[in-house]
Amino acid sequence: MKKLVSLLIGLLIFLGTISCSSESEIVSTRVVEVNSAETESTTTAGTPATTVSETVTNTTPVVNASDDSSTTASSSSTPVTPENASNANGSMGTMSITRCADIEIDLAFIQGPEGSKQDRCASRLSDLVFDFTSYQGTPDSIYADVYDAILGASEAFPIPDGATSQTIHLYVSIWHRETTNHLAVVKHRCGYIDSSSSGECERNLLTPMATQGRGMGVLSRDSALFEIVWPTLDDHEFAPTSHWIPASHEWIHVYQNAHVLNHEGPIPSFNEIDLKGPVWLYEGTADYLAALISDQFIPGNFASELEGWVTAAHEVFNEHDVPADDILLSCESPADQVESEITGDSWQCSIGRVAVAYLQHQSGSTSVEHFRSFNEELKDYGWLIAFERNFGRSYAQFQLEFAEFLEMQLDIKLAFIGQPSID
Repeated sequence: MKKLVSLLIGLLIFLGTISCSSESEIVSTRVVEVNSAETESTTTAGTPATTVSETVTNTTPVVNASDDSSTTASSSSTPVTPENASNANGSMGTMSITRCADIEIDLAFIQGPEGSKQDRCASRLSDLVFDFTSYQGTPDSIYADVYDAILGASEAFPIPDGATSQTIHLYVSIWHRETTNHLAVVKHRCGYIDSSSSGECERNLLTPMATQGRGMGVLSRDSALFEIVWPTLDDHEFAPTSHWIPASHEWIHVYQNAHVLNHEGPIPSFNEIDLKGPVWLYEGTADYLAALISDQFIPGNFASELEGWVTAAHEVFNEHDVPADDILLSCESPADQVESEITGDSWQCSIGRVAVAYLQHQSGSTSVEHFRSFNEELKDYGWLIAFERNFGRSYAQFQLEFAEFLEMQLDIKLAFIGQPSID
């Protein structure tokens, strides 16, 4: 078992990927629908990945993803505009031009492969630039949903000024599991992930392309470079759940990680609790806030999601002979999360979202402001002290409280559900 865990950890380290506001809040450089030279068609199934490794990238390559040639430009390269972003045969993308105004952004642009649609947007609410790419074969409706939901989530829960000293650069890559040219996607992604070893990067990314799930990863702490990947079929794979929930979940992970980019101390190992706190808290908070964000756009989503989570947690807990006070302890480090997937005990990590809902109740607050301040205090106090300062109880005390909660009857558990304000 230890060897298998080690192998999976190695896989996670090397693979590239493993979460309606006012239109005036987003500005954009319009990019293009690309018509470039044909690429070799390759679609390879493989093992899903669940996280991304951190790759230090000091320069950003400007590449045509459909060939092997590339040039490299530093962050001081010519700003992208609608004119210089397109190639000779390019045409405008499908996103409404009224959503985002044209501006100059001092970031290199990585042109996508033939048939891809690309949009660049910079947020007025955060020091943040989005680069969206919808690869050929992705339904336009899927692209529109992902585009709107990620931008909407970033407006509903923006990264505050001062969270990081750098401009955050977030790539959002959307492809079809069956019809997209996966090799072309990999070449494009390696252009911004790790151009210095493109061959190794391509080999690492190609295998999981057809089967991996949606996910967010920090590609470079030094460059504040993030990626969200969104593989899809003709329709959303998680229906009838709204696409707003997974899109908001991945956005919250960007929000969480942005607050620890400038951490100056040692980085915890894979077997230790991360800078952002235990896995159950990290993932559970993303689920909980995603449901709240989704409810801003589809009223009623939050209550229905929470009732389903609490009911499912109640049932699975009572089906297993696991001590209640061991549940949260079993999902604290990234290694815990990987092992739970291997052993089939991932339900213990999933209960984290119910724990977060109960933590919200126990805090006595009617808003989620303490989740914001918890993240903002991570770099100054560390997660353990920030937890107690913002939720009014020690981590050890909450573990005992939640163990008692798990032993309660379902109707009592459901009575604790409340909907805080996200403002």
